[in-house]
Amino acid sequence: MTAGQRMFALGLALVAQTAHADDEPVKPTDAPAAPDPTPPPAKPEEVKPEEPKRPPPPGEEPKKVTVVVANGMLQRQGISPDFTISGGVRLYHNETGDSRWWFGRVRAGVLIYQEPTFLSVGVAGQFGPLDSAALGVEARMFNLWNGGWIQGGVYPLDRAGGVSLEAAIGYGIFGLDYERRVSGPHGGDQTLCITLEVPLGLLRVVLKDPEGVIHLPKSTTAWR
Repeated sequence: MTAGQRMFALGLALVAQTAHADDEPVKPTDAPAAPDPTPPPAKPEEVKPEEPKRPPPPGEEPKKVTVVVANGMLQRQGISPDFTISGGVRLYHNETGDSRWWFGRVRAGVLIYQEPTFLSVGVAGQFGPLDSAALGVEARMFNLWNGGWIQGGVYPLDRAGGVSLEAAIGYGIFGLDYERRVSGPHGGDQTLCITLEVPLGLLRVVLKDPEGVIHLPKSTTAWR
């Protein structure tokens, strides 16, 4: 083989090797990796432990709390002894009758109550405004929620003779009292007075806590 033929064969071999290299497929290992669709888990946030509550510093008084517990029976009801003192001054009297400018009365009996209504019934004695001493019975109805009251009495035992009737109306401890003698030698005498009532029996009941209310000791405290 001549030198020219050798050179031609060598060129063909180089061209064939280059074509084979271009046709060779790319190996899987040479391809770029696909991104992972699952994101990495987020790190949990750190939770700081809650600081324990501290007692108040020395010198600072804790706040006191009073708790009232009731069993539902908050309205007072029952029967109790009653004692009432009354007094007043005259506003009006008829010119033909005997009358004093003041009067005083006491009543002792029982107090029957179912809140807000308080009924007092008892024996009453008075140095009456009709210028005599008398003994009888008296009843009084008081509404604790609105403060109004009415009262009535009859006095058959009168030093001046005859029977006297009494009617009164008021608010709180004040009232107007009308009294008239309806029989006897001084029948027809009448008077009108302004009165001051001191219902000791009623006050004794009202100032007590209703049955079923419990107060915790005052030493109970709460820290914030």
